[in-house]
Parts: sequence; C-alpha cells; structure tokens
Amino acid sequence: MWWLSKVRGGLSLSLIERLLPSTPMVEYFSTRKSFYHRLHTASKLAFSLSMILVTVYLSSVLLVALMPLTVLLVMVVARLPLRSVASWSITPALFAATLCILLPLVGYLLLDAVMIFVKAVTAAWFMFLLALTTPMTHLARIASKVLPSWLADTLILASRYFFLFFDEAQRMVRAMNARGSPPLRRRLTLVANVMASLFVKSYERAERVYVAMSSRGYRGRMPLASPEQFSLRDAIFITATLALSFTLVYAEVFLV
Repeated sequence: MWWLSKVRGGLSLSLIERLLPSTPMVEYFSTRKSFYHRLHTASKLAFSLSMILVTVYLSSVLLVALMPLTVLLVMVVARLPLRSVASWSITPALFAATLCILLPLVGYLLLDAVMIFVKAVTAAWFMFLLALTTPMTHLARIASKVLPSWLADTLILASRYFFLFFDEAQRMVRAMNARGSPPLRRRLTLVANVMASLFVKSYERAERVYVAMSSRGYRGRMPLASPEQFSLRDAIFITATLALSFTLVYAEVFLV
C-alpha cells in the first residue's frame, strides 16, 4: 500500500495489522490534514456516536442503506484509505455474520438479519472514522474526564501494547516453525511453552513500564494536555450533526 513505507519502513504487515489498524497506523492517519481532522475531538465523537445511535434506530431499508454511504463519503473527505478500511472491516463483519447466520433459525426474517449485519459493519466504520482521524492522546483526554483514572490509563496502555504483544507472539511462533514440523504432541508442548514464555515476557515488560512511569512522576493519573480549542466551526458541525440525526429519525417515523 502507498502509505506502508511511512508507517512500517517498508516491512510487510503482520496478520493482526491486516485485520485491525495498529497503533503506528492510527497515529499516522490521525495526524493527517483535512477538514475532518481539524475538527475538535468532541465534534468527531458526537458525530460518530450520534450516527451509530441513528443507524441502530433506523428500520427502513432505504435509510439504513444511506448510513454506510454517509460514513464512506466522510472517509473520502478525511482522505482515509478505503481499501485498508475494507480489510479492517473483516473482523467486525465476521462477528456480525456469525450472529446473523443464526438469527433466521430463531424466527428472524432474512432481511432483518441482513439489516443487522449492515448496521454492525456501519457502526464499526464510524468507530474507524473516529479512531483514524483523532490522535490517541485527544481521545484519552476525553476518556479521562468520563472514566475513572485507572480505567482510562489502562485503556491507553492497552492500545499501545496490544499490537506489540501480537508481534512478539508472531515472532516466537515463526521461530518455532523455522525449526521444523514436529509431531502433534510435541507441537502442542512447544505452543504451551511459547504461551508461558510470552506471559512471562509480558509481565516483565509491565513491571519495566511501571518503573519507568513512576520514575517520571506517575502518581495514578497520566497528565494529558491538548492544544485543541472549541471553535465556531465545531459548533456549526455539531449543529449540522444534530440536524442530520433528527432528519433521519423524522423520516423514519413520519415519511417511510
């Protein structure tokens, strides 16, 4: 992909990065320049959450079909890679498909199952839009205001080390496979050893991170500063978002 050399220095993507956007990818796309990127975090959060709620509420086929087109249009305006978004959509699509396949067996119409699938994928796209256009520190600052400090800090650290954990696991599995293909029983033993080693390494890394944070003055809450300022543009955008939400709900209730 055209942005790969900027994100990973030309290295091939790991399996987890093909299915979900990694932290370096999120940081790269969230710092690009576009009208949507320049909006305040609260404005983008209000847009994504309101559109998700509206998507879940709608039951008209026409209006539900309009929602994925809306988020794709905004992604184009925000200069996000639609091909990569489609690849990252495989994970939520698989979860949604697993549920929707079973719905007709318990009395749901096939059309209802398809609508639920479309709504689930559309909601995932709105969250991708938020994550790929907003720096992680800005989202963390918002989260720290509504969540307990320990939970907000945990989410921040988890987002940083989630992909590092999988990269380490892939390297260990690749090294194990490079040593040949042993019998099944021996292979299960090796996998168990890899998992135990990965747990120990993760625990030791967590201790080192905590010591490093404590030595830098961490006392239970991360100081998160942001240069963002809420402007007239954000007020207009939120007003337009609310107007669009009420229009869609009005059309659902009175026109369709």
